[in-house]
Amino acid sequence: MDKTLTNYLTDPTYDNKYCYLLIDMLGYVSEISPLHLDNIKENVKSDQIAIIARPELAYDLNACPHLIVIKEPNEKLNNKLVRASVGIVIREHLFTKNYICGWIVSEFPPEVLAQKCLDFGSQCGRLFNLPFLTFYEPFRMQLLQDCNGFFPHWLPSIINWCDSYFYADVSQTIRTIQPIRDFDPMDRVLTEEEKYYQHQAKNLLALYKAWNNIYLKLNKTTVSGNKAQLVKFCQYSYQARTLGINDVKDHDIFVLLSMKYGSLLNNEEIKNAILASQDEPGTLAERLKQIDIAKFVASSNKN
Repeated sequence: MDKTLTNYLTDPTYDNKYCYLLIDMLGYVSEISPLHLDNIKENVKSDQIAIIARPELAYDLNACPHLIVIKEPNEKLNNKLVRASVGIVIREHLFTKNYICGWIVSEFPPEVLAQKCLDFGSQCGRLFNLPFLTFYEPFRMQLLQDCNGFFPHWLPSIINWCDSYFYADVSQTIRTIQPIRDFDPMDRVLTEEEKYYQHQAKNLLALYKAWNNIYLKLNKTTVSGNKAQLVKFCQYSYQARTLGINDVKDHDIFVLLSMKYGSLLNNEEIKNAILASQDEPGTLAERLKQIDIAKFVASSNKN
């Protein structure tokens, strides 16, 4: 990951651009880390740090996200901070709050870019009916990039305030978003499904992490290497909502079993158990215990 990210950031086309590290002060980092803000301030100029004054946290700017310059135009990349950031990303796999959020290449100086990030979060907040969209959280960014239906150009078209945006996804792969400037980002309406993913991002991440841990214990490997798996996971969660499964435990059981067996609605007995749980929330697990799910799902898939 270290080498990949360094190769991206040292691309010759970015020689005359700024490179930034984006950190979330609500995450945790050791006081002895070179990326602890106190240590950063001792090693970079004050005008190389800018605060994204998140509206609901503006009363405490120390809690707001920070942009750190790791390369000025026509200067060398700060490899020490890049390596340190990658090390933290590896340790933060599937954390609820990540300290390291991403890396940005931009023509804009720190204060200007910070304002553009703020405007972007506010704009997306309005689109998703949220006070402010914390787009910089890696899991949210992946939801924006991968779970946007049939509009793959939408995110690159609204993130046009930078030259490239990099972040680590759930598989700890460095993902790249490069702007598209000839596409009208407002020429579409967000689906209820997309809005659902952002409103439920914290719950989705917690359940995805639980599923990953279960899979890890059973198979001694991780499930998060395929971005299509995350999309499917989120789609099952939304399907639970459309079916009227509102109880948290019922929802989680539905999603986890769907990930294990595939669609549970292909078999009438399983489907009836799911629908019956709507009238008695919290009973789905007990109802499904009475059914040989593996047998019925296998039979349904053959038909």
